[in-house]
Amino acid sequence: MGIRFYGVLSGLALAVGCVAACHRAPSVPSPPNVLFVVWDTVRMDRLGIYGAERDTTPFLNKFAGGGLVFDDCRSVAPSTVPSHGSMFTGLWPRDHGANHKNLWLASEHQTLAEILAGSGYDTYAFSANPNITAMENFDQGFDKEEHLWDTVWRSAAEDDLKEHYQISSTGQPLDNQTGIATRLRAGKLLNQEIKGCGALLGRGLGAWLERDERDPERPWFGFLNYMEAHYPLQPANRFRERFMSEEDLRRSYSVDRSWPKIWSHVFGFSPLPAQTLASLDVTYDAAIAELDDLFEKLMADLEARGELENTVVILTSDHGENLGEHGLLDHRYSLSEELLRVPLVIWDGRAAAGVNPGRSSFPAMNIDLFSTILEVTGNGVEFDTDLVNLLGESADGGKGRMRLAEFANDFEIPESIRSSAPVGWSGRDFARRLTSVTRDQYKLVHSESAAEGTSLFDLEQDPSCSSDVSTGHRALLKELDAERETYEARERYSPDRRGGEGEEEQARLSAIGYGD
Repeated sequence: MGIRFYGVLSGLALAVGCVAACHRAPSVPSPPNVLFVVWDTVRMDRLGIYGAERDTTPFLNKFAGGGLVFDDCRSVAPSTVPSHGSMFTGLWPRDHGANHKNLWLASEHQTLAEILAGSGYDTYAFSANPNITAMENFDQGFDKEEHLWDTVWRSAAEDDLKEHYQISSTGQPLDNQTGIATRLRAGKLLNQEIKGCGALLGRGLGAWLERDERDPERPWFGFLNYMEAHYPLQPANRFRERFMSEEDLRRSYSVDRSWPKIWSHVFGFSPLPAQTLASLDVTYDAAIAELDDLFEKLMADLEARGELENTVVILTSDHGENLGEHGLLDHRYSLSEELLRVPLVIWDGRAAAGVNPGRSSFPAMNIDLFSTILEVTGNGVEFDTDLVNLLGESADGGKGRMRLAEFANDFEIPESIRSSAPVGWSGRDFARRLTSVTRDQYKLVHSESAAEGTSLFDLEQDPSCSSDVSTGHRALLKELDAERETYEARERYSPDRRGGEGEEEQARLSAIGYGD
């Protein structure tokens, strides 16, 4: 694979973006295929292309050298449903209304897949995330959508999980801290607990491309969501071994990652020891290394099929993850930089594209992928002027662009936590809405909590957002807060069906930490 594959990637790549040195490429005779890959719950700073301390992404480092790497991309939300809703519709979370209280993506919203299908694209989705399915209406526009728990994939998925949990035919699992391994060994695994198993996503896409009825003249749009970096963090042993000593390896299998432990730490009832947090940290990086390996195999398979030569590949994330920063784990109750800064790489295999690879400092958002994909496929439509076509040029480099993000308080405090909380604990500092506005180096964060209020941070001087600089920037604070107020004044869209109410939906949410 190596020489020929990397030759294709470096020789035929398109770096697309808003850097001033780039020039628009001549149009190509036919619309390209588009592969839209989401590494769920992956924060930017843990990838090698963004300076990660560990060598988590050796393949992506090489692959990205043939594309455009965006150094400043932010998500519109710190959780799956609102972020995917925005990427799929080009609407802000408040405008499409989908969140973890209202899981449903309303049929009134025209999705990216619907537009592409209407223009002659074959469309396919394979989501490992139990919240991005037909049950929440996220299948709009896809000719076919698949999941790991589907009958055709379930047996292979369970075999894959047995390797991840180190389960032999007779032995006990090395890792049973979440209870999943016991249910897996007993054949009683819940659908929503079948996550990861990313190799099957590539197999699904390949089988769909090989189908007998496929018209090879029709372009295709594929969407893949990988969950390896999401709770409960169970990378295969060979990826742990890259970064762990034997002692660290044993500890990574014994750390209790059950939700009661996670939330007891987050809410301050019983903080986890530093050694446990360090184990979670390195296990997260091992999961990203597994994603990198899966991505390499996916690209090799597509190249072997001859599919890369006319394909635009987009790799991003819906949100990041807290790994102990700010006393937090998981990805709620916060708009921290660890949650909002996400990777974005755009690569194009069309030889005629002719734009040099590189890096862009343009202030991008993952919502911009809606307009960008429509542009690259020749489906330019009228869209919200807040959106940007990342394939176009920007004379000012995006200076002064306002970038919004929202934690809509769609996650309530789990009842199990409230009932076990110390006397006098209310959870008010967690169950509140947050909105942020970022412009250039400054980030405003507004909280409904009276104790927190509105703060302003200088991201260049204080990337961890630990020091409020409001006092010295009153005019700027007022300007950014006005933008926030304008956004919050919009009436939140009420979907045509409220999600999250049925027992099955609540069970799916609880399995990945989004339920009570």
